[in-house]
Amino acid sequence: MLIQPASTNITSGATVTFEVTATGLPLFYQWYKYGVALTDGGTISGAQTPRLTVSSITNSGAYYVVVANGAASVASAPAGVSVGGAPAILTQPSSLTNFTGSQATFSVTAMGTQPLTYQWLKNGTNLADGANISGAKSNMLFVSSVGFPDAGTYSVIVSNSVGSQLSLGATLTVVGSPGYSTQYGLSPIWWAIPGDIAHPYVTSNGGANTPGERSIAYNALSNQLIVVHCPPSSTAYTIYVVDAGTGASLYTLPTSGVIHEGASEVSGSNPIDLLAAVVADDGAVYICNETPNASGGASGDTTKMFRLYRWANSGPNTTPVSVFQGDPSGQPVGVNERWGDVMAARGSGTNTELFLNSYSGRYGAVLKPADSSMTRFTNYWFNDSAGSGTIGRSVQFGSGSTVFEKRKGTNFFSSVYDTSARTSAILSSVTFSTTLGGVFDDAAHQVAVGVDFVGTAGSQPDAVALYDITAPASPALIAWYYFPIAKVANANFICQTIVAGWKVFSLDANNGLMAFYIVPPSNSMVLNITASGLNVVLSWGQPGAVLQGSAGLNPAAWTDLTTAGQTNLLRPAAGNRQFYRLVLRR
Repeated sequence: MLIQPASTNITSGATVTFEVTATGLPLFYQWYKYGVALTDGGTISGAQTPRLTVSSITNSGAYYVVVANGAASVASAPAGVSVGGAPAILTQPSSLTNFTGSQATFSVTAMGTQPLTYQWLKNGTNLADGANISGAKSNMLFVSSVGFPDAGTYSVIVSNSVGSQLSLGATLTVVGSPGYSTQYGLSPIWWAIPGDIAHPYVTSNGGANTPGERSIAYNALSNQLIVVHCPPSSTAYTIYVVDAGTGASLYTLPTSGVIHEGASEVSGSNPIDLLAAVVADDGAVYICNETPNASGGASGDTTKMFRLYRWANSGPNTTPVSVFQGDPSGQPVGVNERWGDVMAARGSGTNTELFLNSYSGRYGAVLKPADSSMTRFTNYWFNDSAGSGTIGRSVQFGSGSTVFEKRKGTNFFSSVYDTSARTSAILSSVTFSTTLGGVFDDAAHQVAVGVDFVGTAGSQPDAVALYDITAPASPALIAWYYFPIAKVANANFICQTIVAGWKVFSLDANNGLMAFYIVPPSNSMVLNITASGLNVVLSWGQPGAVLQGSAGLNPAAWTDLTTAGQTNLLRPAAGNRQFYRLVLRR
């Protein structure tokens, strides 16, 4: 790369052009902003050329380009844009894995009107020099003689007379030597923030009480995310289909036949034509409306009733079919229960089951197909035991007739239900942080993941919290992973987190969507294999291990598929049978 893109200072609303010069043929270009690939459209042009033009810039930021050909690829130095002199972070602090007793060093580079000041944070709390911490108010933070209590998420606020900017979080993982760590972590894949034209499926202009996006779903068969955008009392709904591996918006699902809801009969509670989304194991997509008048209100108005729609798959031409109408708990006309904020799914075909609970906390319901046509579902309801609380909440199937439910400020409840007796009973009630919203219980890895509303509007972001639940009654916080923007008000704590194999997707309404890989415990020799669309991801924790493959269990020689230092590999799921093993060469 002969000429790097240059940083610049601008006034708000100005246009900036970045340019790079490189040698080698043929060359391919891809521009990024804070790790997110840019695409042409709106204020962006030239996203895959040597010249990137960004117009109407109002926020400071950093851009870089990856130049590639058939032989190699190289990333440019970041070029910053400071709007009105406000700080722009050029290089973010990097996550680290350190042995006990070693020194961890985090650094950040930024531009903007001088002088710049720095304040480092651990798990959202300001650090100060002392003990094994130094540089808490400089661009480099040193943590000497690290121990297990030093593990966590580190970030920095860069400030000047014009404004401030919070960095992304960097995780410090501490492992013993020569022992093994049992602690999982998260590694970011991509993120989408409101206002980024490359990710139109997240917004923040709906208002604190009425965000535009409230639900996501994951289709493991196609490795796609479903993101539902629907403002209250509006027909301006869009169902985005997103590449779960990159965050790229692919297309939207047809919505012909979706019924626009009648006006709410409950003061302060708005109807939403499309809201909670799930994907069954067979790839069928289910999306319901949210209605405060699930039984049709005072007159049994069918436009006000709860409705469930089914798309046979997430293909671009698949149209929905209405498969259920009415109150899932069978309440009569005139009894107003709010349904449709959340939903969970399991099974496939005629074994599909969907679980919902009412906002009031009075009722839970399981919807099942009435026959093999999959065009009519039957409701089986019970009196819920988990209680009421915030609109934002999580529901999840456990094993058998058990479900998990969590709202901000309440415990995490596991219940067993009986739809014949229409009863339920609490099996366990686990206390988490009072700021933690909805939670996904990942029994396979013995972790729980959810949005933690630790942010402060305009200055400190919310975070995705990762908990160790090896001891289920005493969850232990492993780390926070901060959303990339300062908190935008989300008054009803609406969020959703999905764990799918080794992938995590987390939505904080008005604040964006983040995708992660679950990182295996450091030094682990356990080989994990999970589906990802038409491929499988093989991952392990020991960086010194080499992955080998063979067509049989006892070959004359195994073939090395990776080199030391690599801890994951993507392989096609189709083709001949393949065996894998990890070896550690000393």
